[in-house]
Amino acid sequence: MGGALAATLPGVDPAMDSESRAWVAALAGDGGDREAALDRLHALLLRAARFELGRRRGQLAGLSAAERHDLATQAAGRRRAQLTSLSAAERTTWPPRRPTTP
Repeated sequence: MGGALAATLPGVDPAMDSESRAWVAALAGDGGDREAALDRLHALLLRAARFELGRRRGQLAGLSAAERHDLATQAAGRRRAQLTSLSAAERTTWPPRRPTTP
């Protein structure tokens, strides 16, 4: 996704670095670029959810590894669905301040 498209998208901060602008532009687009960006977003959200569950492992001692994996996957999927349903104006407040946990 070229920098020219990223520069013309509403809500794309010109002060962002070029990689961030390209990622936002890909997420706002369609086709293969958008799908790749969504996959990257999901992986990042899954990593954040796993980190948060690891941070809270003392509170989650009763959960098996499979249950923690399932919980992280659900949290990442929900947050991805929330982000992809937001309007362009609402997406400018990203990344979220904290990972979403159920």
